[in-house]
This record gives sequence, structure tokens and C-alpha cells, in this order.
Amino acid sequence: MLLVGTRWGVGASPDSAVYIGAAQNLLSGRGLTVPFGGQLDGPLTHFPPLYPILLAGLGQSVGGPAAAARWLAAVLFGANVLLAAVMVANTRSTAGWAPLAGAGLLLVAPTMVSLHSMAWSEPLFLLLGFSGLLLLAVYQEQGRWPALLAAGALLGLVTLTRYAGVAFVAAGVLALVALPGRPRRARLAAGLVLGAVSMAPLLAWSARNLALAGSATSRQLVFHPIGLGHARQALDTLAGWLLLPLEASTAAKLGVPLALVGGIAAIAAWHRRQAGAAVRGNWPGAALAAWPALIWQLILFSVVYVIFLAGSISLVDANTPLDDRILSPLYPAGAVVAAWLAGAAWPSARRARWPAAGLLALAAAFVALSAVRSAGWLAAGYEQGIGFNRRAWQASPSLMKVQALPEGSVLYSNAPEAIYLHTGRGAYQIPRQFSPVSQTMNGDYAAELAEMRRRLGEGGFVVYFAGVRSSSGPSEAELVETLALQVTARTADGTLYALASRP
Repeated sequence: MLLVGTRWGVGASPDSAVYIGAAQNLLSGRGLTVPFGGQLDGPLTHFPPLYPILLAGLGQSVGGPAAAARWLAAVLFGANVLLAAVMVANTRSTAGWAPLAGAGLLLVAPTMVSLHSMAWSEPLFLLLGFSGLLLLAVYQEQGRWPALLAAGALLGLVTLTRYAGVAFVAAGVLALVALPGRPRRARLAAGLVLGAVSMAPLLAWSARNLALAGSATSRQLVFHPIGLGHARQALDTLAGWLLLPLEASTAAKLGVPLALVGGIAAIAAWHRRQAGAAVRGNWPGAALAAWPALIWQLILFSVVYVIFLAGSISLVDANTPLDDRILSPLYPAGAVVAAWLAGAAWPSARRARWPAAGLLALAAAFVALSAVRSAGWLAAGYEQGIGFNRRAWQASPSLMKVQALPEGSVLYSNAPEAIYLHTGRGAYQIPRQFSPVSQTMNGDYAAELAEMRRRLGEGGFVVYFAGVRSSSGPSEAELVETLALQVTARTADGTLYALASRP
């Protein structure tokens, strides 16, 4: 499905270009460095290394990191769909169809289809993170230390995939320590082991970053509290998952999710009372025994992840959007919990025919509409491509002009990622006046602009794409006036400039 939808190449964004570029540099013997941006071949620190390393390793067999990203995304989609079924099966649902329902909710979800059609680290992040929680649930239910150590190893790899992997680790440690069933000392020991095993890889990577770049994650601590804009964006994202149109009223966007959560809570409370009464007194206690350990893990992770995002936006990266990509871990967690609860409620609903018929009709409509939207996304990708691999970018006249420039020419651009992906040339990012990450003015802007002028004086060019907008950098007119640039070539999608007078 995804290979058809990405026939023009895997979907690519600025982050995708960083992953692919770092993988290509690794294959070329330049280590984990980024071939464009603020500096050429600077160390990779803004993202962890596991995904680029995988692209580099697979790229040797399938024609390079970009091709590897496409195949890996498709395989990971299948793996994550299968994992959803395995997680629901682990809950021992009374309904045999419940694992298929969990898998189906991922298979047809527009957010999952679009996520897995991009060269992003999130699909790997989901597979490793939820596999780790699954093994942790096995440990909680069976007390097997190999399962705990394997869970720790997987969660360690999660932190090397995305820095947000610390949310998986925190949720796992909290679940081990807080949930009843074992002596307190044993719970604390298990939590310490999981935390140590899981965080060791990230600490080693952070030490490397500090030694090479003076920063663990290339981010600075600045207070910029999360605001209503983020809340509205998160609400739009959640409403989209429930197939509400973007133009729907705020009341509808709030009402439908709240009604769904209320219905799930009612079913959950009913099931907990029923199951808790049957197992009262058994390990690990009525509360935990009534709900499988994995369900508690998923609920706890969802809460921890939301808190992590709020803290990250408020203190580290104010530019984090609460969109399908960033909120994606909440979807499979919710899908598994919903499939398990539906299976738990099914025997009672089936005895009362009308609730069963209504549940089936609602589920069938949701799956059908989701499949239609996903098919639309894939059809658009099949026809026009996705992101920087859209056909318009592949036929860009400005990029053709860049290809014709003398080898070794210094390049500056407002889209250095596109230049690298389609020409293989490294380009500097035009200096930014304002940091969207820290929400502060760039104190080095004047010095960076002076360095840009010096490099352009040595035979460099500015490639400014008309369709790329940025609120953090200078406008095209401002840049031309400040640096006294002159046009060397003008095309349908951009302009190439040089200094009006070279030193």
C-alpha cells in the first residue's frame, strides 16, 4: 500500500533531509554529521542516531538512504499493525476479534498511513516503544527478569530514536514502582534496573554531543509556557482522528472527544467492577488484575507523554507542533485500549441486541470513512508525490539551475534541505533573525550575516525559493537590500542571487 503511494519517493520534510543526509555522510566516511544547514558536515546532535544509522545500513543494499527510508517505512507500518494485534491479544480479551480490531484501527487510520509514508523516525519509535511496554507487561504479570532486561534494552533504543523516548522510560519505571502486587523493595529494584538499562544509551550519546558540540541536544533551556494556540492545535488533531472536519465548531471538537472518553470510561468502570469482584484478593490486587498490566502501561504512558510534551514546549522547544506526527504515540495506545474495552463489553452488548447493532454500525462507519481518507492520501502521493519528493520539486527549474553551477560553489538558501535531497549539494541555511525553538532573538544574526557576505564574495550564490515561507528569517526583499544582491537567474519557482560586486 505504502510502496504504491510513495512511487515518487518517500515523503520528505526538513527533518527527513537531516536523517537522510546524516546517513549518507556516515556511508561516505564523514561520521554522523549533517551536510547542510547552519554548518556543513556539522555533528548530528538535534536528533538521536539510531534512525540514520539504520538508513545507512539498509541503504547499502537498496540503493541509498532515501530508498532505505521508503522500504523501512513500509515494513514498519506492517510491523506496527501487527504489534497492535499482539498487544490486544496480550490482554486476553474475551472477544476473538478484538486483536483484529486493534490492528484494523491502525491499518486504516489516516494519521498512521501519512506518518508511515514519510522518512521520519516516529514509526521506529512506535515499534520499539510499545514493544518495550509489552515486554514490561509480561514481566509484571510473570515476574521474569529476562523480560524486564529485554524491555529495558528496547526502551534504551527508543531514546536513541527520539529524545521523547524518555517518556516511555518514565512511564515504565512509574508502572513498576507504583502498581501493586510485589513487595516495595522488589518494585524499587525493578524500577532502578529498568531506568539504568534504558537511560544508559542516551547518556552516552549526550556525552558525545557535549564533547563535540557543547550541547547535549542542541537546545537551550528557556521558559516559554505552553499556550492556547497549542491547545487548539491539539484539539484539531484529536478531532481529525475522529474524522471531524477542520472547519467544525469548537463545541463539536470538544463534545465528540469528551463523549467518546465518557463512553470509554463508563465501559471501563463497569468492566473493572465486574472483573475486580471475580479476582478480589488475587495478585497483583483487584485493581491491576481487573485490567491487564499492559492496559495500565498504555494509560500511564499516555498521561506521561502529554506531561512530557507540555514540559518540552514550555522549557525546551516552543516550536513543537501538537500535530499528527508529535501526538502519534497516543493513537496506537488509544486504539489498543479501545479494542480491548470493546471486546470486554461485547458479551453484555450482544445480549442486548440494540447496543451491539449500534456498536457495529458505528465501528463500520468509522473504518470505512478512515479507509477513504487514507486512500485519498495515498492516491495524492501516487499522482504528485509527498513533501520534498513532490513532482513539482523534482522538476524544479531553480534546482536545475543549481545543478548547473560550478562544482564547489558556496550556496545559501531558505530551503537547503531541498537542494541537498535533489542535487546532493550542501547549502547553508540563510541566517535566522529569530529562533522559533527558544522564542528569542538571534544574538548572532549580524555576525552570521557578515559571514554569509564574506562567503558569497568568494563566488557564492543565494537560492531563494518563492514557495518557502519562514517567519524566523529575513524576507527576500530585505535580504536583497541588506546584502546588495543581484539576480543571476530567475525561474518559475525561485531566484538565484550573487553579490552585486565581488571583492
